[in-house]
Amino acid sequence: MGAAAFVAEPTGDADMPAGIQVVDHFLARAGEAMHDDPAEAITEIAQHGHEIPMRIALVQEQRLAAVDGNLQLALESLDLRGRRRMVAVVVEAGFTDRLHGIGLPPDCEYSCPLIPLEVAMLAHTRLLLGAALAFAACSVTTASAAEVGVDAGRAARVTAEQLGHRKLLLERGAMAGPKSATSVTSATPALPRINLLAAYPPSCMADPLPDQVSGPSYSRNVTLAAYNGNTGQVDSTEIVTITIWRVACSSSEFYNSATLMRIDRDSTSQTVYPLFPAIRVSQGSIGYGIDDFPANIARVTIEPNTILADTLVDTPIINDMTFVLENYDSPQTSVFDFNLPFGLRFDNLFATNNQFFIDVPLYNPTSGTYPAAFQNLPISGYMTSNWYSPAASGEGIVLQVYERLNEPQTIVVSFSWLAYDPAGIPFWLIGQADISRRAKVATATMVYLTGGGFAGSAGSADAPTIWGSATVSFPDCNNMVLGYASNPGLPASVPQGSGTRNWIRVGRVNGLNCE
Repeated sequence: MGAAAFVAEPTGDADMPAGIQVVDHFLARAGEAMHDDPAEAITEIAQHGHEIPMRIALVQEQRLAAVDGNLQLALESLDLRGRRRMVAVVVEAGFTDRLHGIGLPPDCEYSCPLIPLEVAMLAHTRLLLGAALAFAACSVTTASAAEVGVDAGRAARVTAEQLGHRKLLLERGAMAGPKSATSVTSATPALPRINLLAAYPPSCMADPLPDQVSGPSYSRNVTLAAYNGNTGQVDSTEIVTITIWRVACSSSEFYNSATLMRIDRDSTSQTVYPLFPAIRVSQGSIGYGIDDFPANIARVTIEPNTILADTLVDTPIINDMTFVLENYDSPQTSVFDFNLPFGLRFDNLFATNNQFFIDVPLYNPTSGTYPAAFQNLPISGYMTSNWYSPAASGEGIVLQVYERLNEPQTIVVSFSWLAYDPAGIPFWLIGQADISRRAKVATATMVYLTGGGFAGSAGSADAPTIWGSATVSFPDCNNMVLGYASNPGLPASVPQGSGTRNWIRVGRVNGLNCE
């Protein structure tokens, strides 16, 4: 907070009296210190420093810092963080540009409330005491900041980085959804559509992201900028561990994965905490340099399957967090394939000791490194579709995966096999099974119906007759394996047999692409 908050009439000459009077009230311990000499006042400070917060509260409550009835301390909006910070801010506010001009270091305006004693001595004896008070009070809180300090140019670098991200989001292309200029009307929301620039198959994961690293990983210690709640400044650093790893996804044509990034803190402090870095991607002809900006910006989010979500530089990292690497939908940036080799650069945007790198090799899974890449997929709504068999034209399966109303933990797999009886007449087999989340196989009792008519002309059909059983599984999003077996003793007019058949997906659900 600057001195203007303490001066009621900016055009007046209240700068010096404001500083003096603020210190006067700080030193007025029970009416005794107002007339003490400097040595006695400093002794009072040492003995009764714990009373400083109460003194501030009294000043605020009683409006004691008035100059001609117009000067008041506006403490209501201050985020006071301990007695040292409270004293430092208020004394600093007593100095305005006029005092800065006679010797206060210019970088102290925003970074440090330390006051040269010789400057205060020129103003007033009591102001000298206030400066000593401020120096003693804030020396501890600025100790950690002294190692890094406030980088005057960092704010501009952070702003430029954030603007680059926002520009990409505003200039998104048609893949993420129609722009307002090309929409039917600006009042009509977009309908569901596939994000063709997704960095991984949407069926690969959902919120929340995993918090445990699995498979090959690539990590290093990274020094991030840190916000210091004691000083209210970005004047510190914190070393964190950043780990990159991949999660196997549906891979019907080539090996697919999702790339995750985890930031683990080495500290548990809630007062001093690290800030999210600027991240650049290097892949192919795209490098880390400014010449490739903004094509080398990574979109990093805490929730998967998003289109516009992003994590801006300097976002607080209070706890350990997992992120997923995504692509922007913008003509200004690159579409990265994180299955291929790539590099990441992490920049805390300080002037020095600011950049750290991790190289990630080609994703080439084996049963040992990524077992999930060679296993069936968990069954989910992404598998809903029509399925056909190239070897049996005219046959098909209509499969739906859904949740019962008010039972979100139960997943229902329901499918109808459109087949033929021995006479070539269409014959339907129907199966349904309840499965738990992340189950990879669904086995259903198959039934068939008789006695019905067309469009309800014969009333209700007869009770279902059990035919046998069938099992469905999915090695990837675009292929389904059906195992089946009929029960013995069925009528000769009913199709019978056992075996395994492979089926291919016909289409994808609107707005719910599996791979």
